[in-house]
Amino acid sequence: MTSTSLHRRVGFALLALGVAASAAAFSFVLHRSTGLPIKWPVGNIPVRIMLGDTPTLSDGQNYNTSARSAAQTWNGIMGSAQIVTTFGTGSPTNNNDVNEVGFSSTIFGRPFDSGTLAVTTGSSLGNERTEADIIFNSSVNWDSYTGNLRSGSDAAIDLRRVALHEFGHVLGLDHPDENGQQVSAIMNSRVGDLYIVRDDDIAGMRKLYGPNGVPANDNFANAFVLSLNGSQSTSGSDYNCLATREAGDPRQGDNPGGRSVWWRWTAPSSGPVTLDTGKENPSTHVTDVPGGQSSVFDTTLGVYTGTALSNLT
Repeated sequence: MTSTSLHRRVGFALLALGVAASAAAFSFVLHRSTGLPIKWPVGNIPVRIMLGDTPTLSDGQNYNTSARSAAQTWNGIMGSAQIVTTFGTGSPTNNNDVNEVGFSSTIFGRPFDSGTLAVTTGSSLGNERTEADIIFNSSVNWDSYTGNLRSGSDAAIDLRRVALHEFGHVLGLDHPDENGQQVSAIMNSRVGDLYIVRDDDIAGMRKLYGPNGVPANDNFANAFVLSLNGSQSTSGSDYNCLATREAGDPRQGDNPGGRSVWWRWTAPSSGPVTLDTGKENPSTHVTDVPGGQSSVFDTTLGVYTGTALSNLT
């Protein structure tokens, strides 16, 4: 095993519908028909870690706690979903409706490719992830440590940095370097000296699940103000992952929705105006995904006049 050992993501069941696609730098697993990322619904994602609690590794962790630490790193980054881990015994089982992490000499009976450290398998229903398993190659010499990757043919591989990568797959990220992108990221396809998540990883995860906390413009009274620039256009981006519907919130297009955020704007003069949720500020780190949606779901837009939620037209 060398410092260029390959991480791989293997798709089973409905994940076969997914293809890797990119957004600026970070990459998502997208549904081929909808062009939208495959991700978990809002709430907790239960994961059973079955790697074992012995031996004590170089950093004082064991295999189970090292993997849990990786999952908790992603929890501290994203808002609308959280990985909830428990410990158990056994090996991952395919299509059992349980998300599992464990060692195995095969991928559900299929041999590991040469140089492969771990794989993430998954199934989905439409754009919604329904199951994911992480299988660590049991033939690899594993440890848990920070710093540069140890070198040598029999050197131990840091399990935590590999788990960080694989949990990124579980949550919906893919390999930016395999999509023509040159960026420092734990989600690149080859393990190396990097053992923490980088800005690119964080931006991709928050594109899927938003940051922690309710958006500042969640309620009508706290709407963000949009101002036109010299070219008579403006743009902005934000998250609605942990937004709510306040009492009296209108139903856009009679769509029940569930998470609204607000902007307000005063026209400088009479004339036509165009509003588009399919584009983002080109100076930001995010570009459109296939199908024209810059958001990772199909958006609903409502436009109203009025100064209070109770008297909107």
